[in-house]
Amino acid sequence: MSLFYAILCAALLLFAALAYYLIIIRRQKVQQFFVPLALMLGLIFQCLVTVHGVPDESTHLDTAYKYSNQILFVQSSDTPGTIYKRECDARLSEMLANGLESNSYYQLLFHTFERPSDTQLVQVSYIDGTNLVPGIVYLPAALGISVGRILGLSAMLTFQLGRIFNLLVFILLIRLAIGVTPYWKNLFGALGLLPITLQQAASASYDAIINGLVFLFVALCFHCQSSQVLHKKQLIPTGILAIFVAVIKGGVYLPLLFLLILCFHHRSSGMYPTRKRKLLLGSVLAFVLLAALALVKFMPVFYGFLTSAAAVDQENALYTIPYVLQHPLHTVYLLWNTLMKCGDDLVRGLLGGMLSWLDYQMNWIFIILLLICLLLLINVNDDNKRLSCKAQLVISGSCLLSTLLIMLSMLVGYTKMKWNYIQGLQGRYFLPLAPAIFPLLTTKIVSVNAKQASRTWMVLIGTEIILVLQIATMIL
Repeated sequence: MSLFYAILCAALLLFAALAYYLIIIRRQKVQQFFVPLALMLGLIFQCLVTVHGVPDESTHLDTAYKYSNQILFVQSSDTPGTIYKRECDARLSEMLANGLESNSYYQLLFHTFERPSDTQLVQVSYIDGTNLVPGIVYLPAALGISVGRILGLSAMLTFQLGRIFNLLVFILLIRLAIGVTPYWKNLFGALGLLPITLQQAASASYDAIINGLVFLFVALCFHCQSSQVLHKKQLIPTGILAIFVAVIKGGVYLPLLFLLILCFHHRSSGMYPTRKRKLLLGSVLAFVLLAALALVKFMPVFYGFLTSAAAVDQENALYTIPYVLQHPLHTVYLLWNTLMKCGDDLVRGLLGGMLSWLDYQMNWIFIILLLICLLLLINVNDDNKRLSCKAQLVISGSCLLSTLLIMLSMLVGYTKMKWNYIQGLQGRYFLPLAPAIFPLLTTKIVSVNAKQASRTWMVLIGTEIILVLQIATMIL
């Protein structure tokens, strides 16, 4: 592992020097320095939290491999629940454990650039991860895996290419969001560089694409709000992303569609009453159609939630939607108890304090530093706006509803009735809400000029470097 540590330290020194040069010496704005810094730090995370180091990554890799087979015109398996893989890829998948462990780094260092000899296709079992998301979110990883297979690269490098393609698409989406949003550009950039964000982005997880597209949707809503006249080139991509938001993760982010109100409510004051009613009717109809689309998409999942209480052992049965509806007070108790028992872990997870398979926990000192940096960067002069009361109400209401849906989905989909709080919640589930929540904290009390913003960025980057070093000390 000495070689790995030496390479990691050299990469971190180079990253620190690059950040200092771009931010302090060149005084670049976030839209200029985000791409090189995110790319370099993302590649560091991609090697540090390597293949199978991210929760459920084996499932994501299998699903991406299925789409890679379709891209390469590999015939589908006749046996349900199986796909064809190269033998070397199947062997590596079985060899690697979940989380941070030394064998993964041994494979990364010494077997990445070797030429595999066992590339014949074999039939293996797999788990399909598209029950909660559209298959398009696996396309970047599938393309990367396909390139590795076409070039005859090793199993490790092939999987890494899938992860790198995910990272590249994520960086592109966040850069677009930074360019599109008229304010809070520093916030979008900082959220894109958070440890948890980059860990998911530099993996085969669909979170890379989901987070990037939802961030872009929120940025487009802010852009439409600030525009005096709305054009098709604004409304069409916003509408397409609205459909995407409706059909991911079981519809838990569906309330974010209320952000579309920001695009129209400040223009309705000068409209005739008839036109106002048409606009309101059209908005309600669009929301109902998207909700119906989400219901159809996730009907098998909802059906499971409705019927899972039929187990003989009631304590080991899962909570169900009928139970939640019949016992509203107990449901409120479960939600409150979850916040009291797990609230600190959720905040820690949101900011990147719980990485890999939740086996790495960052000290609260660094969590507070990251949080302070975010609170300062949302109050940078000429990069923020004081939201109206209506806008604050819309944003807070949509985020609150989405938070409740996330918690309820884990209650009825993961929590057994013997528990008195919700199991399986992770802070990263709330990351898509972050670009909408943090602008609510904009205040006139705090004013950050350009020089202070640069120093804040260096504190954030320094904290990330210490975080990476701490993770490295955990590797056995």
